[in-house]
Amino acid sequence: MKYSYKEKQWGQWTIGLIAALFQFACMVLSGWQQILLVSISFIPGFIIYYQATKENKRALTGKEKGMMGMILILSLIAIYLVVNGTIVVS
Repeated sequence: MKYSYKEKQWGQWTIGLIAALFQFACMVLSGWQQILLVSISFIPGFIIYYQATKENKRALTGKEKGMMGMILILSLIAIYLVVNGTIVVS
């Protein structure tokens, strides 16, 4: 969406917006337990993303670090709740 907005490709931007809203709705409708479990799957992606920024000689921005930190905290909460038995993975 960011690229489409910069290039003023409004058709592509609209498709991206619809897709983002659909994904957000799916997350909300699936429930908080599923959102927490999905946050665990982001952790390997953070490692790959960090390595990619390093290879491109670019540092992580404060926003990127903040978002990674928030998702990492959600992941740790999810792991705790799974181990504790509050969230049952079936």
